[in-house]
Amino acid sequence: MTGSLPDMGQLSAAPHIIRFLRHTVADDLVRVPAGCQHVRLHLEEGARAVVTGNFGTSMVEVVLEEGAHLEILRMVQADGTGPCAAQCLARLAKASCLRAFFFTRGEHGVSDDIKVALEGEGAEIFLNGLHVLSGDARAESNTYIDHVAPATTSNQLYKCLLRDTAYSLFNGRIMVRREAQLTNAYQLNKNMLLSTEARADTRPVLEIFADDVKCSHGATIGHLDRDQLFYLQTRGIDKASAGEMLMEGFVEDVVGRISDPRLKDEVQRSLR
Repeated sequence: MTGSLPDMGQLSAAPHIIRFLRHTVADDLVRVPAGCQHVRLHLEEGARAVVTGNFGTSMVEVVLEEGAHLEILRMVQADGTGPCAAQCLARLAKASCLRAFFFTRGEHGVSDDIKVALEGEGAEIFLNGLHVLSGDARAESNTYIDHVAPATTSNQLYKCLLRDTAYSLFNGRIMVRREAQLTNAYQLNKNMLLSTEARADTRPVLEIFADDVKCSHGATIGHLDRDQLFYLQTRGIDKASAGEMLMEGFVEDVVGRISDPRLKDEVQRSLR
Protein backbone atom coordinates (compact mmCIF):
# COMPACT_ATOMS: atom_id res chain seq x y z
CA MET A 1 0.00 0.00 0.00
CA THR A 2 1.57 3.28 -1.08
CA GLY A 3 -1.08 5.70 0.20
CA SER A 4 -1.83 6.88 3.71
CA LEU A 5 -5.10 5.03 4.36
CA PRO A 6 -5.49 2.50 7.17
CA ASP A 7 -4.91 -1.18 6.45
CA MET A 8 -8.37 -2.40 5.47
CA GLY A 9 -7.59 -5.89 6.68
CA GLN A 10 -7.32 -4.60 10.23
CA LEU A 11 -10.59 -2.64 10.26
CA SER A 12 -12.96 -5.52 10.90
CA ALA A 13 -12.71 -9.27 11.32
CA ALA A 14 -15.89 -9.97 9.36
CA PRO A 15 -17.05 -7.35 6.84
CA HIS A 16 -19.89 -8.12 4.46
CA ILE A 17 -17.97 -8.64 1.21
CA ILE A 18 -19.46 -7.99 -2.22
CA ARG A 19 -16.98 -9.03 -4.89
CA PHE A 20 -17.21 -8.59 -8.66
CA LEU A 21 -15.03 -10.94 -10.66
CA ARG A 22 -12.61 -9.97 -13.40
CA HIS A 23 -14.28 -8.17 -16.34
CA THR A 24 -17.75 -8.76 -14.87
CA VAL A 25 -20.41 -6.22 -15.88
CA ALA A 26 -23.25 -6.20 -13.36
CA ASP A 27 -26.40 -5.17 -15.23
CA ASP A 28 -28.61 -5.23 -12.13
CA LEU A 29 -28.51 -2.58 -9.42
CA VAL A 30 -26.76 -4.08 -6.39
CA ARG A 31 -28.24 -3.14 -2.99
CA VAL A 32 -26.31 -3.31 0.25
CA PRO A 33 -28.39 -5.31 2.79
CA ALA A 34 -30.35 -3.20 5.26
CA GLY A 35 -28.64 -2.86 8.62
CA CYS A 36 -25.23 -3.77 7.24
CA GLN A 37 -22.65 -1.99 9.40
CA HIS A 38 -19.51 -2.91 7.49
CA VAL A 39 -19.33 -3.65 3.79
CA ARG A 40 -16.38 -4.21 1.49
CA LEU A 41 -16.88 -3.69 -2.25
CA HIS A 42 -14.11 -5.30 -4.28
CA LEU A 43 -14.05 -4.98 -8.06
CA GLU A 44 -11.46 -7.06 -9.81
CA GLU A 45 -9.72 -5.98 -13.00
CA GLY A 46 -12.10 -4.49 -15.58
CA ALA A 47 -15.27 -5.13 -13.53
CA ARG A 48 -18.18 -2.66 -13.59
CA ALA A 49 -21.01 -2.26 -11.08
CA VAL A 50 -23.60 0.14 -9.64
CA VAL A 51 -24.31 -0.13 -5.90
CA THR A 52 -26.76 1.63 -3.57
CA GLY A 53 -27.74 1.46 0.08
CA ASN A 54 -29.80 3.31 2.67
CA PHE A 55 -27.72 3.13 5.81
CA GLY A 56 -26.41 5.47 8.48
CA THR A 57 -23.72 4.41 10.94
CA SER A 58 -21.44 2.20 8.87
CA MET A 59 -18.07 1.47 7.32
CA VAL A 60 -17.76 1.17 3.53
CA GLU A 61 -14.54 -0.04 1.96
CA VAL A 62 -13.92 0.13 -1.77
CA VAL A 63 -11.14 -1.66 -3.62
CA LEU A 64 -10.91 -1.08 -7.37
CA GLU A 65 -8.39 -3.07 -9.36
CA GLU A 66 -7.03 -1.93 -12.72
CA GLY A 67 -9.70 -0.63 -15.09
CA ALA A 68 -12.60 -1.25 -12.68
CA HIS A 69 -15.55 1.18 -12.60
CA LEU A 70 -17.94 1.62 -9.67
CA GLU A 71 -20.81 4.04 -9.10
CA ILE A 72 -22.22 4.10 -5.57
CA LEU A 73 -25.05 5.97 -3.85
CA ARG A 74 -25.09 6.13 -0.03
CA MET A 75 -28.40 7.48 1.30
CA VAL A 76 -29.22 8.50 4.85
CA GLN A 77 -32.74 9.53 5.84
CA ALA A 78 -31.92 11.07 9.21
CA ASP A 79 -35.53 11.19 10.36
CA GLY A 80 -35.59 9.93 13.91
CA THR A 81 -32.88 7.30 14.18
CA GLY A 82 -30.47 9.70 15.88
CA PRO A 83 -27.06 10.93 14.72
CA CYS A 84 -25.39 8.96 11.92
CA ALA A 85 -21.65 8.51 11.48
CA ALA A 86 -20.18 6.82 8.43
CA GLN A 87 -16.73 6.12 7.07
CA CYS A 88 -15.69 5.36 3.50
CA LEU A 89 -12.20 4.20 2.57
CA ALA A 90 -11.30 3.64 -1.07
CA ARG A 91 -8.22 2.49 -2.97
CA LEU A 92 -8.09 2.96 -6.72
CA ALA A 93 -5.66 1.16 -9.02
CA LYS A 94 -4.52 2.11 -12.53
CA ALA A 95 -7.22 3.50 -14.87
CA SER A 96 -10.02 2.72 -12.39
CA CYS A 97 -12.93 5.07 -11.71
CA LEU A 98 -15.13 5.65 -8.68
CA ARG A 99 -18.29 7.78 -8.83
CA ALA A 100 -19.66 8.26 -5.31
CA PHE A 101 -22.70 10.23 -4.18
CA PHE A 102 -23.53 10.82 -0.51
CA PHE A 103 -27.08 12.03 0.15
CA THR A 104 -28.56 13.02 3.51
CA ARG A 105 -31.97 14.41 4.36
CA GLY A 106 -33.62 14.97 7.72
CA GLU A 107 -33.50 16.62 11.11
CA HIS A 108 -30.74 14.66 12.82
CA GLY A 109 -26.96 14.90 12.62
CA VAL A 110 -24.71 13.13 10.17
CA SER A 111 -20.95 12.82 9.97
CA ASP A 112 -19.07 11.47 6.95
CA ASP A 113 -15.37 10.65 6.92
CA ILE A 114 -14.24 9.85 3.37
CA LYS A 115 -10.68 8.92 2.42
CA VAL A 116 -9.60 8.00 -1.10
CA ALA A 117 -6.16 6.97 -2.34
CA LEU A 118 -5.53 7.25 -6.09
CA GLU A 119 -2.72 4.71 -6.26
CA GLY A 120 -2.62 3.88 -9.96
CA GLU A 121 -1.84 6.07 -12.95
CA GLY A 122 -4.99 7.46 -14.57
CA ALA A 123 -7.28 6.65 -11.62
CA GLU A 124 -10.34 8.92 -11.20
CA ILE A 125 -12.65 9.83 -8.33
CA PHE A 126 -15.85 11.87 -8.75
CA LEU A 127 -17.12 12.60 -5.24
CA ASN A 128 -20.44 14.38 -4.76
CA GLY A 129 -22.53 15.12 -1.70
CA LEU A 130 -25.88 16.70 -0.89
CA HIS A 131 -27.23 17.53 2.56
CA VAL A 132 -30.84 18.76 2.85
CA LEU A 133 -31.26 19.47 6.56
CA SER A 134 -33.75 21.11 8.85
CA GLY A 135 -34.42 21.53 12.56
CA ASP A 136 -31.19 21.61 14.55
CA ALA A 137 -29.44 19.01 12.37
CA ARG A 138 -25.67 19.15 12.04
CA ALA A 139 -23.82 17.79 9.02
CA GLU A 140 -20.07 17.28 9.02
CA SER A 141 -18.29 16.15 5.87
CA ASN A 142 -14.59 15.30 6.00
CA THR A 143 -12.97 14.34 2.71
CA TYR A 144 -9.35 13.44 2.03
CA ILE A 145 -8.19 12.72 -1.51
CA ASP A 146 -4.63 11.40 -1.77
CA HIS A 147 -3.11 11.68 -5.26
CA VAL A 148 -0.35 9.10 -5.07
CA ALA A 149 0.19 8.24 -8.75
CA PRO A 150 0.63 10.50 -11.81
CA ALA A 151 -2.15 11.61 -14.19
CA THR A 152 -4.90 11.05 -11.61
CA THR A 153 -8.13 13.04 -11.38
CA SER A 154 -10.37 14.07 -8.50
CA ASN A 155 -13.52 16.16 -8.78
CA GLN A 156 -15.61 17.04 -5.72
CA LEU A 157 -18.89 18.92 -5.45
CA TYR A 158 -20.65 19.17 -2.08
CA LYS A 159 -23.86 21.16 -1.57
CA CYS A 160 -25.93 21.89 1.51
CA LEU A 161 -29.48 23.22 1.75
CA LEU A 162 -30.02 24.36 5.34
CA ARG A 163 -33.29 25.35 7.05
CA ASP A 164 -34.17 26.43 10.61
CA THR A 165 -31.05 26.21 12.81
CA ALA A 166 -29.28 23.52 10.79
CA TYR A 167 -25.48 23.66 10.56
CA SER A 168 -23.00 22.31 8.03
CA LEU A 169 -19.23 21.88 8.28
CA PHE A 170 -17.13 20.86 5.29
CA ASN A 171 -13.47 19.89 5.67
CA GLY A 172 -11.97 19.04 2.29
CA ARG A 173 -8.31 18.14 1.92
CA ILE A 174 -6.50 17.27 -1.29
CA MET A 175 -2.97 15.86 -1.13
CA VAL A 176 -0.84 15.81 -4.30
CA ARG A 177 2.37 13.89 -3.74
CA ARG A 178 5.65 14.65 -5.47
CA GLU A 179 5.28 11.65 -7.80
CA ALA A 180 1.74 12.63 -8.81
CA GLN A 181 2.61 14.85 -11.76
CA LEU A 182 -0.15 15.75 -14.22
CA THR A 183 -2.75 15.59 -11.45
CA ASN A 184 -6.09 17.29 -12.08
CA ALA A 185 -7.91 18.10 -8.83
CA TYR A 186 -11.01 20.23 -8.28
CA GLN A 187 -13.11 20.85 -5.19
CA LEU A 188 -16.21 23.00 -4.63
CA ASN A 189 -18.48 23.39 -1.60
CA LYS A 190 -21.68 25.48 -1.87
CA ASN A 191 -24.12 26.20 0.93
CA MET A 192 -27.58 27.80 0.74
CA LEU A 193 -29.02 29.16 3.99
CA LEU A 194 -32.82 29.30 4.09
CA SER A 195 -33.13 31.04 7.44
CA THR A 196 -31.25 33.69 9.39
CA GLU A 197 -30.23 31.10 12.01
CA ALA A 198 -28.87 28.42 9.68
CA ARG A 199 -25.06 28.35 9.51
CA ALA A 200 -22.28 26.81 7.45
CA ASP A 201 -18.48 26.62 7.68
CA THR A 202 -16.19 25.42 4.92
CA ARG A 203 -12.48 24.62 5.04
CA PRO A 204 -10.98 23.53 1.73
CA VAL A 205 -7.26 22.68 1.80
CA LEU A 206 -4.76 21.93 -0.97
CA GLU A 207 -1.36 20.35 -0.23
CA ILE A 208 0.65 20.21 -3.44
CA PHE A 209 4.17 18.80 -3.72
CA ALA A 210 4.22 18.27 -7.51
CA ASP A 211 4.92 21.09 -9.99
CA ASP A 212 2.95 20.03 -13.10
CA VAL A 213 -0.66 19.94 -11.91
CA LYS A 214 -4.03 21.64 -12.28
CA CYS A 215 -5.65 22.12 -8.88
CA SER A 216 -8.33 24.49 -7.62
CA HIS A 217 -10.96 24.80 -4.94
CA GLY A 218 -13.81 27.10 -4.04
CA ALA A 219 -16.59 27.64 -1.53
CA THR A 220 -19.73 29.77 -1.19
CA ILE A 221 -22.20 30.47 1.61
CA GLY A 222 -25.29 32.54 0.93
CA HIS A 223 -29.05 32.96 0.89
CA LEU A 224 -31.53 32.86 -1.98
CA ASP A 225 -30.48 35.40 -4.58
CA ARG A 226 -32.79 38.43 -4.34
CA ASP A 227 -32.17 39.47 -7.93
CA GLN A 228 -33.12 36.04 -9.21
CA LEU A 229 -36.22 36.02 -7.01
CA PHE A 230 -37.21 39.43 -8.32
CA TYR A 231 -36.64 38.37 -11.93
CA LEU A 232 -38.90 35.33 -11.55
CA GLN A 233 -41.56 37.43 -9.85
CA THR A 234 -41.53 39.88 -12.76
CA ARG A 235 -42.44 36.90 -14.92
CA GLY A 236 -45.63 36.33 -12.92
CA ILE A 237 -44.29 33.70 -10.52
CA ASP A 238 -45.21 34.19 -6.87
CA LYS A 239 -42.40 34.55 -4.32
CA ALA A 240 -42.86 31.13 -2.71
CA SER A 241 -42.84 29.32 -6.06
CA ALA A 242 -39.85 31.34 -7.21
CA GLY A 243 -37.94 30.30 -4.09
CA GLU A 244 -38.81 26.65 -4.71
CA MET A 245 -37.57 26.92 -8.29
CA LEU A 246 -34.23 28.36 -7.16
CA MET A 247 -33.80 25.63 -4.56
CA GLU A 248 -34.59 22.95 -7.12
CA GLY A 249 -31.98 24.42 -9.44
CA PHE A 250 -29.42 24.50 -6.64
CA VAL A 251 -30.01 20.82 -5.88
CA GLU A 252 -30.29 19.63 -9.48
CA ASP A 253 -26.76 20.83 -10.23
CA VAL A 254 -25.28 18.13 -8.01
CA VAL A 255 -27.98 15.46 -8.52
CA GLY A 256 -27.33 15.77 -12.26
CA ARG A 257 -23.84 14.38 -11.69
CA ILE A 258 -25.28 10.94 -10.98
CA SER A 259 -24.78 9.09 -14.23
CA ASP A 260 -26.91 6.00 -13.53
CA PRO A 261 -30.60 6.86 -14.10
CA ARG A 262 -31.77 4.37 -11.43
CA LEU A 263 -29.70 6.08 -8.73
CA LYS A 264 -30.75 9.52 -9.91
CA ASP A 265 -34.40 8.51 -9.69
CA GLU A 266 -33.94 7.29 -6.10
CA VAL A 267 -32.54 10.66 -5.02
CA GLN A 268 -35.16 12.68 -6.90
CA ARG A 269 -37.98 10.66 -5.31
CA SER A 270 -36.47 11.24 -1.86
CA LEU A 271 -36.41 14.99 -2.47
CA ARG A 272 -40.14 15.26 -3.22
